[in-house]
Amino acid sequence: MKFKSNFSFARMLKRAESKTFQKKTSEFVINPMVKESKEFIKSNKVTPATTTKTLEKRRKRKTPKSIGGNTTLYDTGTLYKSLKRSKSVPYGIDMVDYGEKHLSLPVGNPRNFLTLSEKSENEANKKLVDNLVEASMTK
Repeated sequence: MKFKSNFSFARMLKRAESKTFQKKTSEFVINPMVKESKEFIKSNKVTPATTTKTLEKRRKRKTPKSIGGNTTLYDTGTLYKSLKRSKSVPYGIDMVDYGEKHLSLPVGNPRNFLTLSEKSENEANKKLVDNLVEASMTK
């Protein structure tokens, strides 16, 4: 009896470690995350909400101009505009420094504005699996 396989773990591993795969993975996961996180910020769903004291400071300040009104983390739009898929770090998101500070505020107060819907997560997982399976098939 003779068995033949068209599947190669070595090819799959080689693909998974490649820069091309890392870039594709980043595109599948990070691009939707950036888009959805921007929507999340702009729709004012970030918690905890901006305090009354901070909102008063925004209204009294002459510059920089506030475009976000009462929207949390969307005062000048700088954080919103800075969210991008990192070109230097696989699976990373670039943002202004204070964005990272909001993500790691003291316990109980972090503002987690990075989000990925279940639908986008499922789509990304399917694309990743398809990419790995394609890589593992011998020709």
